[in-house]
Amino acid sequence: MIDFESDKNAKLQYEKNVIGEIESVTENNAQVQFGIMKFIELLKSGKLEIKAYPSQNIHAKVYINRYNDSINEVQYGSVITGSSNFSESGLVAQREFNVELKDRPDVDFALAQFETLWKEAVDVSNDFIDTIIHKTWLNDTITPYELYLKCVYEYLEEDINLEDNFEPYLPKGFMELRYQTQAATNAKKIVDTYNGVFLSDVVGLGKHSSRLCCCSSYREEFWLSVRLFYRNTGKNHYAILA
Repeated sequence: MIDFESDKNAKLQYEKNVIGEIESVTENNAQVQFGIMKFIELLKSGKLEIKAYPSQNIHAKVYINRYNDSINEVQYGSVITGSSNFSESGLVAQREFNVELKDRPDVDFALAQFETLWKEAVDVSNDFIDTIIHKTWLNDTITPYELYLKCVYEYLEEDINLEDNFEPYLPKGFMELRYQTQAATNAKKIVDTYNGVFLSDVVGLGKHSSRLCCCSSYREEFWLSVRLFYRNTGKNHYAILA
């Protein structure tokens, strides 16, 4: 039995699937955009309808053709069924196996099965259009400022997430300053990648400047020699071993 929430859940699941497919596309973006916009054009004109079946997953691939009797008096129609999805990989790139049935009883049986499913399915034509236009990168209403924020986030996403999960050690009496936290977070990222980092002029103390050097333990002798060298310069320098 189809429950009262099936329509809503089917629409939500369909929306999620559409967004996932658009975000993970690996083909040429221009071709994908052209194809999707053609789909939207056909949907708006009424030449194409999309429905989602709410109560079960349908794994069968069936393509039914009915011919106008006045045009094709020889063949009533045909049914193609097999392993091919209606996609470039399913129809061109991969090795698939399909069977074409041309006898009228087979075509009528397939039509009857399809019509039964179609009546019970949920129309998602408008949901497809709304999802594409408002919830994917094909959105044409994005402002320059929103695009800028998206670019900044994509560029700094790793650092933002790292900063949320990393709490640098703060000695007693030291102010918690955002720029220093960011510097320490970035230093940790570099240490994890290259086993060493050098931060210059993190803290200013009058005429003296402090420098922080962090490294893995196997480079201890090298960094100790760096500390001794800087001590001989008469400036205030520190070598901190990680």
